[in-house]
Amino acid sequence: MARWFGAAALAAGVVLAAASPAAALEELHISHTSMNTAYTATIHFGGGGHETAYSNGIVFTGTNLTTNESFDDLFGFCIDVFHNITLGNQNLNYWSTYNDPNYVDIPVDDFGAPTPLTTDQKKRVTSLVDYGFELHRDFAGNADAELQLAAVQAAIWNTILQSTGGYVTVNNGSHSAGGQTYSQYFNAFAFTNTYDGDRIYEIFDTQNRPAHQAFAIGWPIEGGVPEPGTWALMLAGFFGMGAALRRSRRDGATAAV
Repeated sequence: MARWFGAAALAAGVVLAAASPAAALEELHISHTSMNTAYTATIHFGGGGHETAYSNGIVFTGTNLTTNESFDDLFGFCIDVFHNITLGNQNLNYWSTYNDPNYVDIPVDDFGAPTPLTTDQKKRVTSLVDYGFELHRDFAGNADAELQLAAVQAAIWNTILQSTGGYVTVNNGSHSAGGQTYSQYFNAFAFTNTYDGDRIYEIFDTQNRPAHQAFAIGWPIEGGVPEPGTWALMLAGFFGMGAALRRSRRDGATAAV
């Protein structure tokens, strides 16, 4: 049975870029969603109140209605907050900016008022998404990788919330894998340097752009700037190899992504 999850991700003003210079948005049909629900984080909103949510990336299964191609491991992180979604079987349509030539900003804070992110925040979010995307791609199911992915999602929320005076704390921060703890990974991801050149793209529901169900998908660049797998090793010097969401809107019922 599908479970509600309230991963409170704030709609981020992340920089989204595409490869094709002149292509339209593609439409996706989402048939199934899943995520690792072992880790939670508490989102403290700048305007008051807080909420606890499952923290991790989410896996989408479905069909690209534009190209008629199926996918079963589209992995992304939550970048918005005002909605709900279920885990398990779905019947949802999303737009994808994969072939959108524009750079897209999504500045929405937890009360719905425009709050653009800074250039540094945007670079930090894109770097985190790209690193998490590669980590899932290369080490899915590894205990240390799952702990890092949880910390990546929490760090994304923390970065976005800085525009509204909010912040994120992780729960059960002493939980460890790969020789490091949830808190250590979160602190390293949340406050690391950022790098130019990272790219991501967005998927968002076809009814409400940008306020509902927006996720950022990694798009690692080969060569040039540091690859996510490289810059992760630079973050704090300890990374081993080896998120929407509906926030229950104010009080902290643990949500499930």
